[in-house]
Amino acid sequence: MLQSQTGIPDERVFEVHGSFRSGTCMECQAKLDTEQLKEAIFCGEVARCKVSVNGAVCSGVIKPDIVMFGENLPQNYLCTISKDEGKCDLLIVMGYVTSSWSGQ
Repeated sequence: MLQSQTGIPDERVFEVHGSFRSGTCMECQAKLDTEQLKEAIFCGEVARCKVSVNGAVCSGVIKPDIVMFGENLPQNYLCTISKDEGKCDLLIVMGYVTSSWSGQ
């Protein structure tokens, strides 16, 4: 991601729509890194969880930690933006549309 190359610390960047740097198992909620996601995607497969849960491999679907069309934005988004806007010298908002056209 471009912002990671700027030197801005990760804790100062709020990616409203998330990123592909990590994923979450839809079954056991385990957090997984991007390597497991990339491995499956580049092989044309669905990424599956390999975490052991109660002695068995979970094998739930891993969803990238991004907001998909039709999903709600993170709950802390409005809280964070309203809290931070009065404290910062510069707020950069880019590549973000707060509404989308459904085509209907």
